[in-house]
Amino acid sequence: MKSNEPIPSLRAPDEAANILLSGKPVDPARIGRRLARQVACFRALFENLTDGVAVLDLDGCIVDVNHSFERLFGYSAQELRRARIDACIVPEDLRDEAETLSERLASACTVELDTERRRKDGARLPVRVRAFPILLDGRQAASYAVYADLTEAQRATLQMSWQATHDGLTGAFNRAEFERRLEALLNLGGAAHAMLYLDLDQFRVVNDIGGHRAGDELLRRLAALIDAELGEDDLLARLGGDQFGILLRNCDRGAAQRVARRLIQVISSFRFIWERRTYGVGASIGIVALDHDCVTLPDVFAAAGAACWSAKQQGGNRVRVYRRDDREISRHRDEMSWVSRLGTALEENRFVLYHQTISPLKGTGDARWYEILLRLRGESGTIITPGNFIPAAERYHLMPALDRWVVREVLTGLRRQLDLRQTRGRGEIVAINISGESVSEAPFATFVREQFERFKVPPSMICFEITETAAIANLNQAVAFITEMRKLGCAISLDDFGSGLSSFTWLKTLHVDYLKIDGAFVRNMADDAVDCAMVETIDRVGKIMGIKTVAEYVEARGVLDKLRELGVDFAQGYDIHVPEPWQWSAVHA
Repeated sequence: MKSNEPIPSLRAPDEAANILLSGKPVDPARIGRRLARQVACFRALFENLTDGVAVLDLDGCIVDVNHSFERLFGYSAQELRRARIDACIVPEDLRDEAETLSERLASACTVELDTERRRKDGARLPVRVRAFPILLDGRQAASYAVYADLTEAQRATLQMSWQATHDGLTGAFNRAEFERRLEALLNLGGAAHAMLYLDLDQFRVVNDIGGHRAGDELLRRLAALIDAELGEDDLLARLGGDQFGILLRNCDRGAAQRVARRLIQVISSFRFIWERRTYGVGASIGIVALDHDCVTLPDVFAAAGAACWSAKQQGGNRVRVYRRDDREISRHRDEMSWVSRLGTALEENRFVLYHQTISPLKGTGDARWYEILLRLRGESGTIITPGNFIPAAERYHLMPALDRWVVREVLTGLRRQLDLRQTRGRGEIVAINISGESVSEAPFATFVREQFERFKVPPSMICFEITETAAIANLNQAVAFITEMRKLGCAISLDDFGSGLSSFTWLKTLHVDYLKIDGAFVRNMADDAVDCAMVETIDRVGKIMGIKTVAEYVEARGVLDKLRELGVDFAQGYDIHVPEPWQWSAVHA
């Protein structure tokens, strides 16, 4: 409760105030026309307030309520007049709280608290109550209480909480929550537990022939199919792409093998029909026991992934159990390691920069703005997207090296661009993604500062993008990095905003210029009212804080129209610009 706020007072003439507090119709014959107009204006304002308002006498009895109060609690004004407010809308278990509120009001204090109240039909309603005394000539004559409905806010919070721990496509847990729970089991020790690493076979066939919509629908159905085969204490998560992780609690190797074989049988028997085509898929499963051979998250994932890879290499649709002395699994574990491949790619300068336009939705904008995207040219010359190598780079702590390469390459290209155009760089803003690991390293900020000094590129041309989860996980370091970059003159964008429950809590701590709304909310917002409400809420918070908003994953015209309607500032996605090689990169020069 808050009780030290300034006390509002009603400064209308005593007669007008008494008429207002009585709730009776205005009689022009009794009072002058001017006074009648004032009272009518006050009355109209009172009735049209969005929040429910009740006027109370000094005994806590209801003098009058507005239309919003009637709608909120289901009572008519006639039913409520002269009734005690605590007897009408305060649940039995909250009577002590209501008495405290009344006592504070009686001592001319204001009160604000989030609580629950009871509707006429008995339903409990989450509300924010703000109560104020009404003073006439320095003396308290009455009070009024304002009730704001928190139902939608609570629903949005629950949705944010769900999004923070679940995969938006399949409804299974996401990788971050899976790792959190897996680490908790590793720290707990004692009972036998197992992890299954499941990778679908022939999934790419469905994606290539049926398209991504078919692939997404197949993943949704298979996730439901797998979950139905698991026990109540087991946990299913989508680790990324067509890979799933399964935690089997209180389960030894033998029992884990039986579960895995049953899953193989169920998945291989499933037939997926899409646009008159029938598809069949299989699965390869690696099993690792959470014992003394695997005591850390990297150990478990490496072992389970190696066992799964071994099963796939043997033809797929089979189960493989990890054992420390299994030479074949060790060989596959080495083969699947990206460490040497990424190191070689850096040495041979086989990384490639692409770019994607970020388009203003209001007017033409003052500068051309685009995001730099990293790609890898494989040994055969094929272009590999970051989803294939970034997870490995993060796991083996190679991201700082990749981030340094990108910063150096971008500033090299911009220097070349500035030399050719002979401008000061006012017409270009380039967004560069920075990993959480780089943000948490103090030497990285020093490196960035040195590169600006070396290439003489105006820092105002650069906007660094940091994911929300990375910023919150390394909060102190993120604040330090953001502060340092803003001092240089760079802009800061908070990427994937809305993916974590604590988004709004930490936003005031992270002084950023742009919010990139998580694409999980944007992609289907034209057809999903909840996603649309989330985008609108994030945009509204950004506007209040003076932060511009960017919607990611804009892939349909209906989404773009909806974003314009909501007032989002910028949009980015395939419907606006398909990523293409960045011509100013030295690699393309």
